[in-house]
Amino acid sequence: SSNSNLTNIDGLSSLTSGDELHIIGNDALTNIDGLSSIVSSGTLFISSNEALNNIDGLSSLAEVSHTLLIQNNAALTNIDGLSTLNRVTISLSVRNNAVLTNIDGLSSLTSVGFYLNILNNAALTNVDGLSSLANVGMVLEIAGNTVLTNIDGLSSLTNVGEIIIFS
Repeated sequence: SSNSNLTNIDGLSSLTSGDELHIIGNDALTNIDGLSSIVSSGTLFISSNEALNNIDGLSSLAEVSHTLLIQNNAALTNIDGLSTLNRVTISLSVRNNAVLTNIDGLSSLTSVGFYLNILNNAALTNVDGLSSLANVGMVLEIAGNTVLTNIDGLSSLTNVGEIIIFS
């Protein structure tokens, strides 16, 4: 179910880490600035927040030890708030964010342990934000990003188990 009344999560501003953080279905939430002190997380889901237009509140996040999922955020135009993220141990998925134009916020990301999925982001034109990515342990999947013009951002990739790229 969704919450159409929650407008901010500023009460979490002292939180520096969390094993499971789920920000899901908050239709009036426009930002997650209340997470500005988060340095590490186990699992972080940011999903189905209709008004969320940025994730700048994650600007201190350096590591996710399990899964980072950013999906179905209809107003999310960028993920610049992830600019200090350098490693995701298990899985990173950015999918179904209709107006996401770039993933430049992933520019510090060097390694994803198992799965990296960039799926069905209708406005995504490039993956230049992956320019520091050297390792994906198992599967790199880039699919359904219908206006994607190139994958030049993968130029630093030196190790991957499997690559799946399709429209």
